[in-house]
Amino acid sequence: MIRFAVMSDIHVQDWDLESQDRLISALLDYGSLPQPPSVIVINGDLTEGHDEDYSTLLRLLAAHAPCPVYVTIGNHEYYRMWYQQLPSRKWSMDTFPNGWSSRQALKLFLDRFQLHAPYYDKWLHGYHFIFLGGECYRDDAEGMTEHAWLSDDQLAFLGQKLLENSGESEAGSRKPVFVFLHQPLEEVMQRERLERLLSAHPEVILFAGHTHHQLLNRGTYLAGQGGFARLNSSSIRRPWSELDVPLSGSISESLLVEVRDGEVRMKGRRHDKRAWLAQASFIQSAAP
Repeated sequence: MIRFAVMSDIHVQDWDLESQDRLISALLDYGSLPQPPSVIVINGDLTEGHDEDYSTLLRLLAAHAPCPVYVTIGNHEYYRMWYQQLPSRKWSMDTFPNGWSSRQALKLFLDRFQLHAPYYDKWLHGYHFIFLGGECYRDDAEGMTEHAWLSDDQLAFLGQKLLENSGESEAGSRKPVFVFLHQPLEEVMQRERLERLLSAHPEVILFAGHTHHQLLNRGTYLAGQGGFARLNSSSIRRPWSELDVPLSGSISESLLVEVRDGEVRMKGRRHDKRAWLAQASFIQSAAP
């Protein structure tokens, strides 16, 4: 059995106290549950790509996270390219990439989280977690927008890791595999290749953020799409409506996932109200 939380789009910045307060509130909310998660995944758009943002985020996690935290890289981890260098640090599209680069942004992310690559995997409490991530940004790939760009090496890694899941659970069924990528499938440059890999493994549940779409929107959970399931994890910092409009107020959302009794149970959580979202509750057999 495992219980884990999936957050995304926390957008922590060193000057933005609201982003910090919302993350702290979500972490404390999960820690206060009668059965808190044993793992938290933050699925991209952790910061705005500045070194100071990472320092703030790591300080908050060290002080308030109730359990180990794993992360993926999002498009905003490359966003330092949109800002002038210190001391001004002003948003400046005309001078993009402002003395920064994809290579520098990726190295900073990896160094800060002590990772060797933006893709890696972990076996946690007997379940396979696979973390993917975009490897470059607009300065380094033709036709890029805010999509994820996955290298041949990353796709080969994913294919190899998925083959490790041929074993069966105690009940004789294949265990679920949890795959995390900040951008949804539609916003991956190598979508066809990624979809082909995942489609061969119906035990996969793919978690994505990026859209900020609130959990009550249609399409939050898509089961059996191409042979695997897909789940949107909304946003801690600011969820959006189906019309791609930021929601006003203090709304802050994420997911809690629990595997037990042959089922994967996924529940939406409103951290500002410390309440479950009954309409964002999904159950999937642990043996597709």
